[in-house]
Amino acid sequence: MRVFICGADLTARHFVDGHEVTGLTTIVVDTMRLAAIRLISLGVVGECFGRTFEEAKARPLLIPCRDLAQGLTASRA
Repeated sequence: MRVFICGADLTARHFVDGHEVTGLTTIVVDTMRLAAIRLISLGVVGECFGRTFEEAKARPLLIPCRDLAQGLTASRA
């Protein structure tokens, strides 16, 4: 969201104030846009790795306390 606001601000300043800095607005907006795309892609890949890691552990999601307690009392007897 910040990228779009900053890009719109730079573009508006270029057209309103008429600064003759050739290419600066385009370079800055493109750099921020590509950085945002990289960060989003990194987040998606990280989420995929995290879910794969959790699934690869093959652990049960929860251990019922009642069954565990009965197993302990039965084995001690």
